[in-house]
Amino acid sequence: MKIDCVIFDMDGTLIDSRIDITNSVNFVRSKKGLPPLHLEEVVAAINGHVKDLSMKFYNTPKYEAEDKKLFEEFYLEECTKNARVYTGIIKVLEHLKNKNKILAVATNAPSKFAEKMIKSAEIFDYFDCIKGCDGDLPPKPHPHILLYLLGKLNYKDKYSVYIGDNESDYLAANEARMSYIMALWGFGVNRDLNQCSFKADYPEDIIKYIEAGDF
Repeated sequence: MKIDCVIFDMDGTLIDSRIDITNSVNFVRSKKGLPPLHLEEVVAAINGHVKDLSMKFYNTPKYEAEDKKLFEEFYLEECTKNARVYTGIIKVLEHLKNKNKILAVATNAPSKFAEKMIKSAEIFDYFDCIKGCDGDLPPKPHPHILLYLLGKLNYKDKYSVYIGDNESDYLAANEARMSYIMALWGFGVNRDLNQCSFKADYPEDIIKYIEAGDF
Protein backbone atom coordinates (compact mmCIF):
# COMPACT_ATOMS: atom_id res chain seq x y z
CA MET A 1 0.00 0.00 0.00
CA LYS A 2 1.12 3.56 -0.64
CA ILE A 3 1.73 5.51 2.58
CA ASP A 4 1.02 9.22 2.22
CA CYS A 5 0.84 10.32 5.87
CA VAL A 6 3.65 9.64 8.37
CA ILE A 7 3.16 10.46 12.07
CA PHE A 8 6.04 10.35 14.54
CA ASP A 9 6.23 10.01 18.31
CA MET A 10 8.66 12.58 19.76
CA ASP A 11 10.57 11.42 22.85
CA GLY A 12 12.71 8.39 22.03
CA THR A 13 11.77 8.53 18.34
CA LEU A 14 12.63 11.97 16.96
CA ILE A 15 14.46 13.43 19.94
CA ASP A 16 16.64 11.98 22.71
CA SER A 17 15.27 13.84 25.73
CA ARG A 18 16.31 11.43 28.47
CA ILE A 19 18.70 13.72 30.34
CA ASP A 20 16.36 16.70 30.56
CA ILE A 21 13.39 14.57 31.66
CA THR A 22 15.50 12.88 34.34
CA ASN A 23 16.88 16.19 35.59
CA SER A 24 13.36 17.60 35.85
CA VAL A 25 11.98 14.59 37.72
CA ASN A 26 14.92 14.74 40.11
CA PHE A 27 14.41 18.47 40.67
CA VAL A 28 10.91 17.75 41.98
CA ARG A 29 12.20 14.81 44.02
CA SER A 30 14.81 17.06 45.63
CA LYS A 31 12.07 19.46 46.73
CA LYS A 32 10.30 16.51 48.37
CA GLY A 33 13.42 15.24 50.12
CA LEU A 34 13.66 12.15 47.89
CA PRO A 35 16.94 10.79 46.50
CA PRO A 36 17.60 11.17 42.76
CA LEU A 37 16.67 8.44 40.30
CA HIS A 38 19.08 7.11 37.70
CA LEU A 39 18.41 7.97 34.08
CA GLU A 40 17.69 4.32 33.28
CA GLU A 41 15.02 4.17 36.00
CA VAL A 42 13.22 7.24 34.67
CA VAL A 43 13.30 6.03 31.07
CA ALA A 44 12.02 2.56 32.01
CA ALA A 45 9.17 4.09 34.02
CA ILE A 46 8.11 6.50 31.26
CA ASN A 47 8.11 3.78 28.62
CA GLY A 48 6.68 0.99 30.74
CA HIS A 49 3.21 -0.45 30.23
CA VAL A 50 2.04 0.39 33.78
CA LYS A 51 1.62 4.14 34.17
CA ASP A 52 1.78 4.66 37.96
CA LEU A 53 4.37 7.37 37.42
CA SER A 54 3.32 9.53 40.34
CA MET A 55 4.17 6.69 42.75
CA LYS A 56 7.39 5.77 40.95
CA PHE A 57 8.61 9.35 40.75
CA TYR A 58 7.18 11.13 43.79
CA ASN A 59 5.78 8.44 46.14
CA THR A 60 2.23 9.73 45.77
CA PRO A 61 -0.79 7.69 44.54
CA LYS A 62 -1.70 10.49 42.12
CA TYR A 63 0.03 13.57 40.80
CA GLU A 64 -0.13 16.43 43.28
CA ALA A 65 -0.81 19.84 41.77
CA GLU A 66 2.36 21.29 43.31
CA ASP A 67 4.54 18.48 41.94
CA LYS A 68 3.06 18.94 38.45
CA LYS A 69 3.59 22.70 38.64
CA LEU A 70 7.23 22.32 39.79
CA PHE A 71 7.99 19.81 37.04
CA GLU A 72 6.42 21.82 34.24
CA GLU A 73 8.07 25.09 35.28
CA PHE A 74 11.48 23.46 35.53
CA TYR A 75 11.12 21.32 32.41
CA LEU A 76 9.97 24.24 30.27
CA GLU A 77 13.39 25.79 30.86
CA GLU A 78 15.29 22.49 30.89
CA CYS A 79 13.74 20.63 27.96
CA THR A 80 16.11 21.94 25.25
CA LYS A 81 19.38 21.97 27.19
CA ASN A 82 20.51 18.42 26.39
CA ALA A 83 17.89 17.23 23.89
CA ARG A 84 19.17 16.20 20.48
CA VAL A 85 17.74 14.84 17.26
CA TYR A 86 18.68 11.21 16.68
CA THR A 87 21.28 10.67 13.98
CA GLY A 88 19.59 10.03 10.64
CA ILE A 89 16.23 11.61 11.51
CA ILE A 90 16.77 14.80 9.53
CA LYS A 91 17.76 12.78 6.47
CA VAL A 92 14.51 10.80 6.80
CA LEU A 93 12.38 13.92 7.21
CA GLU A 94 13.99 15.56 4.20
CA HIS A 95 13.43 12.46 2.08
CA LEU A 96 9.78 12.11 3.08
CA LYS A 97 9.07 15.79 2.56
CA ASN A 98 10.68 15.65 -0.89
CA LYS A 99 8.30 12.77 -1.66
CA ASN A 100 5.37 15.02 -0.70
CA LYS A 101 4.43 12.99 2.37
CA ILE A 102 2.28 14.61 5.04
CA LEU A 103 4.27 14.62 8.31
CA ALA A 104 3.00 15.09 11.86
CA VAL A 105 3.93 14.49 15.51
CA ALA A 106 1.76 12.77 18.12
CA THR A 107 3.24 12.86 21.62
CA ASN A 108 2.09 12.42 25.21
CA ALA A 109 4.10 15.53 26.10
CA PRO A 110 2.07 18.76 26.32
CA SER A 111 2.12 20.70 23.05
CA LYS A 112 4.01 23.66 24.56
CA PHE A 113 6.97 21.39 25.35
CA ALA A 114 6.77 19.53 22.05
CA GLU A 115 6.72 22.70 19.97
CA LYS A 116 9.59 24.27 21.91
CA MET A 117 11.74 21.14 21.62
CA ILE A 118 11.00 20.58 17.93
CA LYS A 119 11.72 24.23 17.13
CA SER A 120 14.97 24.10 19.11
CA ALA A 121 15.96 20.94 17.23
CA GLU A 122 15.36 22.86 13.95
CA ILE A 123 12.93 20.30 12.54
CA PHE A 124 9.68 22.22 13.13
CA ASP A 125 9.19 23.21 9.48
CA TYR A 126 9.06 19.58 8.34
CA PHE A 127 5.74 18.98 10.11
CA ASP A 128 2.25 19.83 8.96
CA CYS A 129 0.83 19.40 12.46
CA ILE A 130 2.03 18.73 16.02
CA LYS A 131 -0.37 17.43 18.67
CA GLY A 132 0.52 16.91 22.30
CA CYS A 133 -1.41 15.73 25.31
CA ASP A 134 -3.06 18.92 26.57
CA GLY A 135 -5.90 17.51 28.66
CA ASP A 136 -8.42 17.63 25.83
CA LEU A 137 -7.65 14.07 24.72
CA PRO A 138 -6.46 11.03 26.69
CA PRO A 139 -2.80 10.03 26.26
CA LYS A 140 -1.48 7.03 24.37
CA PRO A 141 -2.08 4.06 24.46
CA HIS A 142 -5.52 5.56 23.72
CA PRO A 143 -5.70 6.26 19.98
CA HIS A 144 -7.39 9.66 20.27
CA ILE A 145 -4.35 11.84 19.50
CA LEU A 146 -3.65 9.83 16.35
CA LEU A 147 -7.30 9.94 15.28
CA TYR A 148 -7.37 13.69 15.90
CA LEU A 149 -4.37 14.18 13.61
CA LEU A 150 -5.75 11.91 10.90
CA GLY A 151 -9.00 13.86 10.93
CA LYS A 152 -7.30 17.25 10.94
CA LEU A 153 -5.03 16.22 8.06
CA ASN A 154 -7.91 14.57 6.16
CA TYR A 155 -6.19 11.17 6.19
CA LYS A 156 -8.65 9.28 8.37
CA ASP A 157 -9.62 6.87 5.59
CA LYS A 158 -6.27 6.79 3.80
CA TYR A 159 -3.06 4.89 4.37
CA SER A 160 -0.87 6.18 7.17
CA VAL A 161 1.87 4.94 9.48
CA TYR A 162 2.85 5.79 13.05
CA ILE A 163 6.46 5.53 14.20
CA GLY A 164 7.15 5.14 17.92
CA ASP A 165 9.43 3.44 20.41
CA ASN A 166 7.26 1.63 22.94
CA GLU A 167 4.21 -0.52 23.52
CA SER A 168 1.89 2.42 24.17
CA ASP A 169 2.71 3.75 20.71
CA TYR A 170 2.06 0.34 19.17
CA LEU A 171 -1.28 -0.05 20.95
CA ALA A 172 -2.40 3.45 19.96
CA ALA A 173 -1.57 2.79 16.30
CA ASN A 174 -3.33 -0.56 16.40
CA GLU A 175 -6.50 0.98 17.86
CA ALA A 176 -6.38 3.76 15.26
CA ARG A 177 -6.00 1.08 12.54
CA MET A 178 -2.71 2.54 11.40
CA SER A 179 0.41 0.74 10.28
CA TYR A 180 3.22 0.90 12.83
CA ILE A 181 7.02 0.94 12.78
CA MET A 182 8.91 0.33 16.04
CA ALA A 183 11.96 2.61 16.43
CA LEU A 184 14.75 0.58 18.03
CA TRP A 185 17.29 3.40 18.25
CA GLY A 186 15.47 5.31 20.99
CA PHE A 187 14.80 4.60 24.63
CA GLY A 188 15.05 0.87 23.96
CA VAL A 189 12.07 -0.35 25.99
CA ASN A 190 9.95 -3.23 24.60
CA ARG A 191 12.41 -3.86 21.78
CA ASP A 192 11.11 -7.42 21.50
CA LEU A 193 7.44 -6.60 21.06
CA ASN A 194 6.42 -9.75 19.22
CA GLN A 195 3.19 -8.36 17.76
CA CYS A 196 5.06 -5.68 15.84
CA SER A 197 6.00 -6.82 12.33
CA PHE A 198 8.01 -3.75 11.31
CA LYS A 199 11.05 -2.84 13.41
CA ALA A 200 13.59 -0.23 12.38
CA ASP A 201 17.13 -0.52 13.71
CA TYR A 202 18.02 2.87 12.25
CA PRO A 203 15.96 5.87 11.09
CA GLU A 204 16.94 5.15 7.47
CA ASP A 205 14.97 1.89 7.70
CA ILE A 206 11.77 3.98 7.77
CA ILE A 207 12.38 5.00 4.17
CA LYS A 208 12.84 1.36 3.10
CA TYR A 209 9.55 0.28 4.74
CA ILE A 210 7.53 3.16 3.32
CA GLU A 211 8.92 2.84 -0.19
CA ALA A 212 8.40 -0.93 -0.19
CA GLY A 213 4.77 -0.45 0.90
CA ASP A 214 4.50 -3.92 2.41
CA PHE A 215 2.31 -2.97 5.40
